[in-house]
Amino acid sequence: MIKNGIEIIGLSPQEEFTSISSPYSVPFSQGDYIFVSRRKHHIKELLKVSFDIVNLTYNEIVLKDKKILTFEGIKNYTLEYRDTHKKRITVTRTIPFNHFIELPPTVYDFDSFKILKMDGAFKNINGNMIYGNILLLIALISKKESLIMVSNEPKPDYDILSIDDTVNNNTYDNIDVKNLYLLKENNVDLVLDEKSDINILITENDNRLQPIENKEEDIEFIPEQPIVENNIVELDEEFM
Repeated sequence: MIKNGIEIIGLSPQEEFTSISSPYSVPFSQGDYIFVSRRKHHIKELLKVSFDIVNLTYNEIVLKDKKILTFEGIKNYTLEYRDTHKKRITVTRTIPFNHFIELPPTVYDFDSFKILKMDGAFKNINGNMIYGNILLLIALISKKESLIMVSNEPKPDYDILSIDDTVNNNTYDNIDVKNLYLLKENNVDLVLDEKSDINILITENDNRLQPIENKEEDIEFIPEQPIVENNIVELDEEFM
């Protein structure tokens, strides 16, 4: 790529961007001042710049509410320029690379990462110094099918029962919710208050409450107890 008359070498090819499936990536830019020895003739025209980032490592710092990834490496610059005597000169400079990103605590573990070089711009400042600004992209890579799932919603510690709200509200009017218990095993009855004349089943494939009408012969009636108006207890005479 040629920008401002300077050929820039080392950018990541477009195919590398499209081949990476990473739902979590962070673009950022860095600026560097690249010095040329004053004992050399001044830079008259900057012709070519190639750069690369090598020896990359990262460290993960886990805090209470976030994760911080720190990256370290070395940026290699190769400058090709024409000096004031019209001589073509090539010099190499190395500059430390470091950067960090913050991750939410819900980001799953990742297997590796890549730093892609998206763009770059360079300018001759005063004949002995080149200013360069490079645009990079950190992409977290996972071998899992789901890759890296990012969610700011807290994960519940309990199972949520999905209830069909399209059912007529009058369907469950006679259920005493104070005595309603849900067992977590599949295909078991829910324990209801004996006043209820329906049973409710929860199945493995359908987590909605389903009313099932009982037949009259299946309902067990408890005979009504007679009311005793006066309970008189007769004591033994020897205790009188």
